Amino acid sequence: MINDSFSSNKKLVSFRQKLAEFLVPEDQNDYLPKILGSKYLFWYGLAVLALKIAVLALIIFLPTTRIFSDITSGQLLNLINQTRQNQNLSPLALNQKLTQAASLKAGDMVDKNYFDHVSPAGVTPWYWFRQAGYKYAFAGENLAMDFWESQSVFDAWMQSPTHRANILNPNYTEMGLAVTAGDIQNHQAAVAVLTFGAPAAAASTSGNQPAKSVSSSTPSPSATKSTSTTPTPTPKISPSPVQIAQEITPSILPTQTVSGFSTLKTPAPQVLGVFVSRAEEMAKSFYFYFILFLLAALGVNIFVKISVQHWGTITATSCLILLTGILIYI
Repeated sequence: MINDSFSSNKKLVSFRQKLAEFLVPEDQNDYLPKILGSKYLFWYGLAVLALKIAVLALIIFLPTTRIFSDITSGQLLNLINQTRQNQNLSPLALNQKLTQAASLKAGDMVDKNYFDHVSPAGVTPWYWFRQAGYKYAFAGENLAMDFWESQSVFDAWMQSPTHRANILNPNYTEMGLAVTAGDIQNHQAAVAVLTFGAPAAAASTSGNQPAKSVSSSTPSPSATKSTSTTPTPTPKISPSPVQIAQEITPSILPTQTVSGFSTLKTPAPQVLGVFVSRAEEMAKSFYFYFILFLLAALGVNIFVKISVQHWGTITATSCLILLTGILIYI
């Protein structure tokens, strides 16, 4: 029993000595703790470079491999209906034909490489409503691109007056949603199309009256337009009754976008989704704390024994601190 206790104490003392030799500048290690040895500094440098390469790889390759979006019709419907009920408006119901119209429009934008309510060939949103067989008295469209979560796209739409007007339009009774991922405008993106409607039979006693008014909206990382139209056989974008197109710089994450018969886009720095942005921020935090660690270790090493300095180690550690600092901003 005594031998076991003695052996344990001996191991503990030995561990403390090794730990002190590794961390603390003292006579036994010639005032150069192993933590700042050239071998360890080399591996530190390799690790910070590897981390930066990994983050850059995420930024470069994630857009070409990420094909799933967290934007779901159920969650978006809940967000919209909760907001409408807070404004004493009736909730919207999901409609299969409106979802089909949204899906057709999203697929067309990806196939023909555009992001707007009206295609380069002049096809308007109402064409897709007709293709899906949805006869409307009122209809609207919100578009979004480069969003990956229901909450973020909903928040962005609500920050844009024209998109908010569509979401809170008392004339609408139904909605549809489609999210399609594809290569659009020179990058891989998720495109969301939110359609609103009120069926003609519900809004008119004659059951076949022409549509009264239509408004639509859209998001993408660049500029914004907004309009509402009164559909005719060839609908036109009109400055009334909602808003004419206007430039908007939303106070949301830099690459996100929204729009109604409006398109909201922002300048697009490198925000490629929640996962990448968080990984990048975590890497920057790691670099910052690693710099603090190196500064503390170097300061202790220098000032414990002023008369004994290892200038090679001081220079190498200083260079590693500089490298790490540069990587924060790359």
